[in-house]
Amino acid sequence: MFNFQYSQAELDAQVAALSMPMQLWLNWMMLVVIIMPIFFFRRPQGRIAILCSILLIATAIPTTRIVGMSNFLSLLHLIIWTPLLIYFSHQLRHQRIPIKSVFGIWSLTMITTLIISLVFDIRDFGRWLMGERGVVSVTQFEVAWLCLFFILLCILLIGGYIFKKPPTD
Repeated sequence: MFNFQYSQAELDAQVAALSMPMQLWLNWMMLVVIIMPIFFFRRPQGRIAILCSILLIATAIPTTRIVGMSNFLSLLHLIIWTPLLIYFSHQLRHQRIPIKSVFGIWSLTMITTLIISLVFDIRDFGRWLMGERGVVSVTQFEVAWLCLFFILLCILLIGGYIFKKPPTD
């Protein structure tokens, strides 16, 4: 079986060692992507988001106990959040989610949050592949200009996809 290297207390300490902006970002992600879908349970898209959140939690908890708060965790986001981003973008484009509704506003907020997360997840998993296997110890808020460029580019591309007049079915 797997060897859990980190206790919950050690993981809590690793999160506490992150910079305040990083901790705020993690809390924002938790709110928008993990908690808020519960309010939209009656919608099939809300249930898909909940399912993805449950899948992430079910895989992230044991993975974190094995690798700690390392860049490897980005792989889980890439695997789970990318299909969710594509799915919600498609649902909005084909007007299965009304944009001018609370659900539509949350969906757009979630998509934007996922884009930001995934850009950094690509960078961080690349770091892991290049050998950065230790626990992440971010002491200051670090955002590369190249990441900001790709975030803006992805938001513009996906926004263009969503708001372009859909083809008639």
